[in-house]
Amino acid sequence: MAEELKKNGDLKATLIIHLSLVIATLGVLFFSQAINLSPSNNYSLWSFISIATFCWIVWSWRKVKKGLFNPYGLFLLAVFLFNLSYVLLSRIPGNFQADPTNIFPLDVVTSTVVVVTLSILGLHLGAILAVLYASKHKIEKSLAFSDKDLSIVGYFLLLLSLYPLYLNTSEALRLSVNAGYQIVFQQAHKSGLAVLPEILASFIIPGTFLLLASSKKNKTNRLISLIIIISYTVCQLILGSRSAAIMPLVAYIWLWHKTIKPIRIGLLTTLGSLFLFIIFPIIRVLRNVPGVDKFSWQNINGLFGSTNPFLDALNEMGSTMQITSHTIQLIPKYRQFDLGNSYLNSVTSIFPNIFYKIHPTVQHATFSAWLVSTVNPALAKIGGGLGFSFIAEAYANFGIYGSLATVFVIGFLFVFLSEYVEKSNNRAYLAMLATYLSFFLFFTRAESRDIVREFFWYSLVPILLMLFVQKYRSKLLIKVC
Repeated sequence: MAEELKKNGDLKATLIIHLSLVIATLGVLFFSQAINLSPSNNYSLWSFISIATFCWIVWSWRKVKKGLFNPYGLFLLAVFLFNLSYVLLSRIPGNFQADPTNIFPLDVVTSTVVVVTLSILGLHLGAILAVLYASKHKIEKSLAFSDKDLSIVGYFLLLLSLYPLYLNTSEALRLSVNAGYQIVFQQAHKSGLAVLPEILASFIIPGTFLLLASSKKNKTNRLISLIIIISYTVCQLILGSRSAAIMPLVAYIWLWHKTIKPIRIGLLTTLGSLFLFIIFPIIRVLRNVPGVDKFSWQNINGLFGSTNPFLDALNEMGSTMQITSHTIQLIPKYRQFDLGNSYLNSVTSIFPNIFYKIHPTVQHATFSAWLVSTVNPALAKIGGGLGFSFIAEAYANFGIYGSLATVFVIGFLFVFLSEYVEKSNNRAYLAMLATYLSFFLFFTRAESRDIVREFFWYSLVPILLMLFVQKYRSKLLIKVC
């Protein structure tokens, strides 16, 4: 009881400090605008504030949760890599590739840093409030699923997904190896029933995670799930898709940590360093090289000798910040604020594009499609894209101050969901949270329609299937008895 009171006291203190920081940051924004700071001084000021703010956020979350290896902690790392690291990378001498002023006016760059700073402040405010709210409410008894229920649905989803995944992956591998990474995204847009294999293929993730969650006492299920996730990761890396490779693997490791055995921080650090410092840079320099000999040691060594692959990989991840800069530059000057429409339209993405030539969500012009067609029409014409980000979408809907409030809601909902699932200690729920985490981490460089669909199909549908299996098995047992 005393420990619980102390924890709540620490949470409240953290909330008060963070709320004070939010108010102080808004005060600095109003003050800097009032005194009309020089562009260079204003940029330096907000660069410092953004990094100092993020350091506080990471430290406070580590104090609240006794670590960072949790869904929100992992999301924070992704937020830094894709939406804030450019501020630090641009300070490296000679790293002109990461200097945003080479592309955008200094006032736009400063506005970008302001929007990112306010957004992560709002995100963390929502996260702290979610933890505090969850700590004051007892978790109601959750649905109990047996290992058998998890295994049955897990194997069913694997059977459902393996052949479509084989078709999609084999074709993508053929194209990628022969012509490079970009050719995969330049194929004709699929519609109608042709999109069904893509939908079914993604069920490989919840299927694998359910097998892992059911394998505390079943080494066979554990081994099968491990083989599948490793194979999936390797295939995605060969394709050149680093995000699709690492996100399910990170979620799988977290699920192992929660349901099988805690993983030591040293091993996590080693694995993270291996991917960040070695594997990602290699994939970065090789994925657009055509031909099967691109994986030869001579080719790898030659590419490493002509560039700094580690810095290039970080620069590429950090360049997502440019998406926010483009958005600020274009909205509301060339396009009005969306006022929440993109979030409402994302709900229609739940329904797959089986019965439409063009999905209703796409008809309403997703931000990613709009941006690439506006900024780089040539790239859009060949099927390429620039991506987007949850921060840019928040700004595109409600502007600078609205981005703080919008991302606050996102932080609260995600962390409350995570807290509920972790407190329930329900292995089926943990598997579905891990599944959603494998998609949600991409939200740092995507928009809402890319995570709403995944939550419904790959997290909620498997729960409904387990309910069906549980009910069917119980009825069968009654009949037998």
